[in-house]
Amino acid sequence: MKFPLPCSFCGSENWVDLNSPELCRLNNLVVVEEYTCEVCNGKIKFFFYTRSMEDALMKLKNLDPSKPNFGYYFQKTLRKVIGIREKYDGKSQHSN
Repeated sequence: MKFPLPCSFCGSENWVDLNSPELCRLNNLVVVEEYTCEVCNGKIKFFFYTRSMEDALMKLKNLDPSKPNFGYYFQKTLRKVIGIREKYDGKSQHSN
């Protein structure tokens, strides 16, 4: 599926395939999905995740939304996603 994603460096709009991101390790814990800008060749960072976040997403995927504990696990996973994004998104570097 193609999705418009603006470049954070040059501002151009790139149509990227969300099913085929480039994966890059930031450190031993964090992996980032990124795309290369077609205009300036900068790396557009899109999604950050850790192993524990992947586990939380899988647990949430297998839960029935009508169950009372679904809301608790949804909020827990959402806080984890937001925390990872806030911590690592500011560290993006322009690379050619």
